[in-house]
Amino acid sequence: MTLELILWAGLIVVVYAAIANRFLKVADFYKRRATDLAGAMLHDPHLSDERRKTILVLIPRLSHRRMAWVLAFGVVPSILVALWRRRGQTRSEGYAGVPSNQTERWKHLTLAVLLGGVLGSPLATVLLGVQLLALTFVIPFARLADVLMQKSASALPPVKNDLAPV
Repeated sequence: MTLELILWAGLIVVVYAAIANRFLKVADFYKRRATDLAGAMLHDPHLSDERRKTILVLIPRLSHRRMAWVLAFGVVPSILVALWRRRGQTRSEGYAGVPSNQTERWKHLTLAVLLGGVLGSPLATVLLGVQLLALTFVIPFARLADVLMQKSASALPPVKNDLAPV
């Protein structure tokens, strides 16, 4: 009985390590993509100070494992809060503080930050996936994707004691 339990535990550890390795490789790709997009956006003089600050806060924190858990527990509540605040309002085109010529780049940056951050931990990725799947039963997927792209990155709480180089 104990030998079988030890073998199962070893198998679980090996499988988790293999999955985590693949997730980290994909996360690294999205982190580099986010860094490139952020660098290009920061040179735009029309970018608002609020969006500039959001980029400068998020990009150095992408290398932290905590970022995956902050995203896993922070994205869904920020979506719900954004939906609650916007109920009854008409949908606006574009993003506040983002120049119109940078809208597509902002969407790609938000997605790269989300994927690069949450893929840092396979368990956090699974948790966020389950939460988003459950949310699609409540909210139409198109509206969920729109709110996710507009609000999630700017609604994340800051991480204290950041040791990542800027």
